[in-house]
Amino acid sequence: RIMTLSRRFLYRYLDFVRVTAGTTSLPPRWDKCVNYVENSLIYASGRMFVDKHFQEDKKLMMEELIDGIRWAFIDMLEKENTWMDRDTKDKAKQKAHEVLAKVGY
Repeated sequence: RIMTLSRRFLYRYLDFVRVTAGTTSLPPRWDKCVNYVENSLIYASGRMFVDKHFQEDKKLMMEELIDGIRWAFIDMLEKENTWMDRDTKDKAKQKAHEVLAKVGY
């Protein structure tokens, strides 16, 4: 939100980030505009990307990949993890099952 303030505040902000982060200049106006749109319309711009680039046949492939990662994690919990107690492992497995795979949404 600072980037939408007047120049007076922007220059004070630049002084601050120069000291804290080593930044030497403010971002160009086009960059501020793009970031503003992306942050304001995050779901709308994401939807436009999905509409243009999403391939339905890849969704099943990604869901299978995510499921494989989930089961590999659970297998690792059971076979390789020696530092967790049983109750913690059970909670971790439950949490792994509850993670939603949002592919193409």
